[in-house]
Amino acid sequence: MDSCSDTSSSSDWDPPPRADGGGMDMSQFEGKDRFEDLEQNEKVLAGDSISVKFILPNGETAVSAFPHGQTVQFLKVWLDDNHGIAYAEHNLYLNGTLLIDPLSLNDIKAFKTGVENTVEVKEKK
Repeated sequence: MDSCSDTSSSSDWDPPPRADGGGMDMSQFEGKDRFEDLEQNEKVLAGDSISVKFILPNGETAVSAFPHGQTVQFLKVWLDDNHGIAYAEHNLYLNGTLLIDPLSLNDIKAFKTGVENTVEVKEKK
């Protein structure tokens, strides 16, 4: 007998999974929109909203709310998109402390829910 020949029988292999749930009761999933469940899970993971009042370099203010899990980088992109404040040319400060891009708002203990957090937008020097 050739050493490379297949000596296994069909009883040695499990059948492929069935598209009908493999005999599982699928009635619990009927009428459910999986995307709605995903959106709800994302909202829970993102956390509460943080209200931010930006003091822009020209003295004007801009207010928006961001999920607690959002990053400082996202805030800078939001300012660029909505107020033309160039991402790479500005820094954000909360209570005089520089906010570093990769941190999320929940990493920065000074950000509080239920209050308006004032963030200064300053040109880089």
